[in-house]
Amino acid sequence: MNYAKNCMALALGGVLHMQSYLCSSPSPSRGAGGARMLATVTPLSQTHSLEKIPAVYRALSLGMGVTEVKEALKKDSIFGYRGERDVSLLMSENRILIETTGPHFIARSWFQFYRDRLYAMTFKLNTDAIDYYSVYENLCKKYGEPHKLSPRVALWEDASTRLVLERPLIIKYIDIRAFNEQLSARDTQKSNAEKDRKRFVQGF
Repeated sequence: MNYAKNCMALALGGVLHMQSYLCSSPSPSRGAGGARMLATVTPLSQTHSLEKIPAVYRALSLGMGVTEVKEALKKDSIFGYRGERDVSLLMSENRILIETTGPHFIARSWFQFYRDRLYAMTFKLNTDAIDYYSVYENLCKKYGEPHKLSPRVALWEDASTRLVLERPLIIKYIDIRAFNEQLSARDTQKSNAEKDRKRFVQGF
């Protein structure tokens, strides 16, 4: 169970880190060669993507139920899905994580669920077989220039889906609505916890 928690924290933490990175203010202390504020390449309203930002990869689609995802993974050997031993349930958060290890192009995959619906797919690609620039060039050809770009992250998004390419070579598909719901729920939990703490202290 601790291993499952660590895996979920790693996968979700990366998504949350990416969100906070996008929303952060420019910092003069950031070095020129290090992580820096994402530069907006083109305003979202002025970007003309060649194709709609996808919510689908192969037979997997954001919004699918847990059973549907399992069945799709069984039919596609690229993910290396081994059945129920790749499925973890985090009791503390009542969330399901499916983690697989692929045989070749996709080294590892994480499928995260919110309210039993797939809201994030994360793929760590095999850098011995695939290079970052090939993937970046392909995404630009299909979806246009990224809406935001930094030395570490390229991001494409529309009103419903976010596509992220991270170095060294990770691709993420994120359901924006479900992701924002989780952020809101976490903020509410923190606020309630702080209120409980204050009431407890004031009781002395």
